[in-house]
Amino acid sequence: MNYVSHWDYPETGTEWPEWRGVRTRQYTYVRWLNGAEELYDNTADSYQLRNLWDGRRAPDVMARLRSRLADFLQDSHDDFPPGTKYAEWFTPNRDMVRNAVGTV
Repeated sequence: MNYVSHWDYPETGTEWPEWRGVRTRQYTYVRWLNGAEELYDNTADSYQLRNLWDGRRAPDVMARLRSRLADFLQDSHDDFPPGTKYAEWFTPNRDMVRNAVGTV
């Protein structure tokens, strides 16, 4: 998926802060386009108010979730470009002419 802050990002040319993530029963892992990462414990912090990732905590959890995200991105042909890159996938009338695997 392309997670952006506003529906018309292709027309605005704005660089929105896209992200990708993985959610398990216990954790939510997020990687932002700029490389920043977040980790939340869904059991202890169901509203995801406390980012646990400080570069040191839970390295095994982070390694597992990073790997899972990499697998998801590869399986979905998602090279995680900035949102403005998707503008070329649509005509001015918002008809989709391509997707991650090629012309539709």
